[in-house]
Amino acid sequence: MSTARPASLIPPSYLPYLANTTAAVAIIPTALGIASLLNPPSALARLRFPRVQADHAVTNGVTRLVGARNLAVGLANLLLWWKVRRGEVGYSTFGSVALLTMGTLVAADGWVVKDVAGEGEWEHWGFLPVVTALGLGLMGVY
Repeated sequence: MSTARPASLIPPSYLPYLANTTAAVAIIPTALGIASLLNPPSALARLRFPRVQADHAVTNGVTRLVGARNLAVGLANLLLWWKVRRGEVGYSTFGSVALLTMGTLVAADGWVVKDVAGEGEWEHWGFLPVVTALGLGLMGVY
């Protein structure tokens, strides 16, 4: 009796292109997080936030906090991908949770940008279907 599972029952997390696409997507918040930590005014300009000179220190501090959050989410996804590539952990559960968490952050970011700047929300919300599809794909929902 064979112990191999039929191809239709293999979870999508075993497909290397799905995990590799997830890693490529995780590079985006990682890079944005590093950029926000190193140069907050530039990060605010990319987000189209108005500059308030009186609260410059507070604005830079909050931008760095958001940058640290982006960096943490991106690195968490990249670490999961690296562990999967080394065969140390399965990606389907952890990766899907990490990606769906990233989707929640993207949705909230778009709402805040729309509320504060009045525009630019689709630069965030456009990323939402990508991370949601990858997260659901890793969960086996397709």
